[in-house]
Amino acid sequence: MREEMRTRIEWIDSLKGIGIISVVAGHTIQNGSVATLFFLFHMPLFFALSGHLFNPNTNLRQYLSKGVRHLLIPYACFLAILFLPTLLNSGTPINFHSVSHLVARFMYGGAALVEFEGPFWFVTCLFFTQQICNFLIVKWRPQSVSLIMIAALISGYANQYAAANLRFPLAINVCLVAMPFFYLAYRIRSLDDNRTLVAISSAICIASIAAMRHFPIAYDMKNTNYGIPLASFVVAYAWFITLRAVARATTRIPGISKVISSFGAMSMGIMFTHQFIQISLYKHGVHNDLVRFAIALCATYAVSRCIESNHLAARLLLGIQRGNRLPLTPSHESA
Repeated sequence: MREEMRTRIEWIDSLKGIGIISVVAGHTIQNGSVATLFFLFHMPLFFALSGHLFNPNTNLRQYLSKGVRHLLIPYACFLAILFLPTLLNSGTPINFHSVSHLVARFMYGGAALVEFEGPFWFVTCLFFTQQICNFLIVKWRPQSVSLIMIAALISGYANQYAAANLRFPLAINVCLVAMPFFYLAYRIRSLDDNRTLVAISSAICIASIAAMRHFPIAYDMKNTNYGIPLASFVVAYAWFITLRAVARATTRIPGISKVISSFGAMSMGIMFTHQFIQISLYKHGVHNDLVRFAIALCATYAVSRCIESNHLAARLLLGIQRGNRLPLTPSHESA
């Protein structure tokens, strides 16, 4: 049982490593085709992984408290840390107006968060996605929840096409398309080792690489761009299934697995800090995308390791205690 759990944690960290490396690459590599490729799957992957690891909790208050500790407290702490750097980076005079404007923007969250804190929308969106899905799953029948998820996805596309600029505080509107990823991964996780499903998904991934040059299938969830209705959803989920299989396969290659899973174990810290590093590098003349990507990834990994080594910092900034390295998927604690 212990060996089974160790292997399980290893492939989860490997998949998170693939995901967070893709996130950093998508934000630093300016080549259009490369960025589009990562935007096919990198954020849907984390919502799907969270659903895959999800265990329903009938104690709604306890689950809410866990989500606050693991997600919202680190979110608030990093916003506080980045407040002054963001204010200085804005280039505007520091006065009551500029400070109050930044406070309002940070409180609104979601799409209002840009540059240094740009990726933070994901944290609040994941929090609400987990809470809503947990409530629905423990209170409603599966058939009803499935219908709700279909309605949510349709509503998300309506938001995209009819009112793309309508963006709710804390990225709550993005939950409309995040919840279906979460719920689908939860419902069909028993098909983990289905080779036919993996083969079909891999074929879809290969086809999507060719298709992305001609069709707008990529996801930009933060900015209510969900690609082609249904088609982009299928493509993104196919990437999750395929990369999940890749992550499992890497556990058989210790050297590669150790490197990738190490980044995955630090995915929360890397997510919170990589934009600050890579944007600062760019502003100081480091315009080579690959150099900026490598420095940002390695530097934020080192910072995250330092944070993790301190009990209080790990709790406040990563939402974890020492040894628990899955803050973006808090349900794993009870898995």
